[in-house]
Amino acid sequence: MENYKEIPFPEEGNIVYVILYRTPTNPDSTPLYVGESTRNIGRFGDYIKANFRAQTDFKVGRVVRLLRNAGCEVIVRYATSQHRKVDERALIAKYRAKGIHLLNDLPGYNYKSGNEGDEERRLLDFVKLLIN
Repeated sequence: MENYKEIPFPEEGNIVYVILYRTPTNPDSTPLYVGESTRNIGRFGDYIKANFRAQTDFKVGRVVRLLRNAGCEVIVRYATSQHRKVDERALIAKYRAKGIHLLNDLPGYNYKSGNEGDEERRLLDFVKLLIN
């Protein structure tokens, strides 16, 4: 079991989380996306699937993949929250005030009329801005 990673077992469902990344040349963690969920860490499975029909899942999941493919490390920090939507908005405001470009600010798309390839290119452009 030496290759296994360990996380504390969730005590409740309500969380606020931040997805962060580190580039190969900068060991500091930079916030990428702020979210909230009633499903605790189960929410992250949606990002792994990155279903195009769910725009947030697609955006976050694909950007995480693109960052990893660029040699970046992507991590998640989360905390339980009794007021998850309020706490989420406060974190987003805090990072915006610091001038951090969050994926939260990238406009969404309509999966019925959108094109997956076009959205992938838009996300690649976003990642290039982050790491260059």
